[in-house]
Amino acid sequence: MKKLILTTLLACIGSAALAQISQGTVVASGSLSYYDHTNTAEDKISSTDNRSFSIAPGIGYMIKESLEAGISFRFTTSTYASNSAHLDESGNREPYSFSESKDNSFAISPYLKKYFAVSEKIAFTGEAYLSFSKGNSRYKSEILEYSSTESNRSNTGFGVGIRPGITFFPTEKIGLSANFGRLGYNHTTYKNEEYNFKSKSSYFGLSLDGSTLTFGFGYFISR
Repeated sequence: MKKLILTTLLACIGSAALAQISQGTVVASGSLSYYDHTNTAEDKISSTDNRSFSIAPGIGYMIKESLEAGISFRFTTSTYASNSAHLDESGNREPYSFSESKDNSFAISPYLKKYFAVSEKIAFTGEAYLSFSKGNSRYKSEILEYSSTESNRSNTGFGVGIRPGITFFPTEKIGLSANFGRLGYNHTTYKNEEYNFKSKSSYFGLSLDGSTLTFGFGYFISR
């Protein structure tokens, strides 16, 4: 029995070793994320729609076995819309107000990623990153038949954090990855030139919403 356990353990260790990535390997990668959430009140008096999409190509280098250092470039676009209505004397629903914000941003993120092999084809990952971003947003609000406002603002941001993930290797040189969740700190400064307005926001904590789910592809050159 002991020999069987030892043999099984050695087989697992040997299998996991195959998923280790040697020093000097170059990794060309890219990731995508898409988030779409709609919320409508039961009485259909109000609703919100939140959508975002991002794409992030990157390049990495194995500075040690299974330790990757690299940089990625991320473009993100998102839209948030809100609608409200009221009921007339007959109980019919009539639109009352509408607001919408559209955001675009570009970020540069150097990172360190560690691969923890658990089998020949699967490795868990832990990634530490820095992020520097710049973007702009447009906001529009209307109270139908009464008033409307529209404004534009720019933003710059800084972030640092860690995130877990998993990578599956269907072949020796191709890795398919997924990440979900993020623990980190973000600081953003907003400016509105029209109104000479400036504001700042900071956040530290654990994020587990759908916007943190990303899927990626990596090609491990000369592995």
